[in-house]
Amino acid sequence: MNELTINLHTASETPLYEQIYQHIKREIQEGRITSGEKLPSSRSLCKYLEVSRSTVELGYEQLISEGYVEAVPCKGYFAAELEGMYRLDVVPALVGAEEKTEKKDKNYKAQKEKMESLAKTVQYFEEEREELITELKLLRALATNGLITTSIVHDLKRINALLVNRVEPMRMAIENDNKMLIERNLNDLYKNDQFLKSWITVVTNQSKKDKRKRLKKNIYDTIEKIVNVLQPILVQKKVQVELIKDEQNAERRIFESDFESIFYNLIINSIEAFSKSSTKNRKIRIELKTNENLVVNYLDNGDGLDNNK
Repeated sequence: MNELTINLHTASETPLYEQIYQHIKREIQEGRITSGEKLPSSRSLCKYLEVSRSTVELGYEQLISEGYVEAVPCKGYFAAELEGMYRLDVVPALVGAEEKTEKKDKNYKAQKEKMESLAKTVQYFEEEREELITELKLLRALATNGLITTSIVHDLKRINALLVNRVEPMRMAIENDNKMLIERNLNDLYKNDQFLKSWITVVTNQSKKDKRKRLKKNIYDTIEKIVNVLQPILVQKKVQVELIKDEQNAERRIFESDFESIFYNLIINSIEAFSKSSTKNRKIRIELKTNENLVVNYLDNGDGLDNNK
């Protein structure tokens, strides 16, 4: 068979490997998986279910130990013939003496205890891995927020001066009914408001609580959204962004906060480098390609950041 539709419940007290084992066992018992039918490899099944390979292998080992599945070297896993196994469960005298049945039961119990011990070990390492990923996300968010704070300080001082000084010119323009000056002041207000809003959006996006859950997203759309959020800042800094993408399907399960951190860092670093250089035509080029993997080519025509930064 090509695919198993298994709904895993990560919040359940039942280990993931046992959920996989129970599902396949039920499918075989109820005839939806027939004798001799090939099952997915552990590699493909763990990728499809988004669990570790050891979790899938533990489930298969349990099925093999109970006779529901056979492992054929160099070929894979296959559903076993159940008739003999059911006959063993119902009339053990037909396949051997009671001593053999008792010995088998002891072996099964010992193997089950071993499997449960292995499952707990796997679960422990998976929990450790999740904690490390969470810490990494926190560090990445803190690094991005530090970069944002450094970049925004100068801009906030300039905007603060404009906010303080813009009331009087606007009042005079209104009193003199100078429509051209009123329009110019309103345009300046709008640009500065959009500029400030863009910085605030970046900060609030990075401050969102990470749900520790990968969602299926179109990566091209996600990157384009990030560029659009930064657009008022890019316009103010006179930086042009060229986003080039192919026509391939770029949907992947990702942590969106990770992508935001990475691209905010890249683009803000470019903006900072441009502000310290004499580059006139400031350009950023982001090229996106998808084949088996997603490829992102990012470059700008600035001088780069100071090595001491």
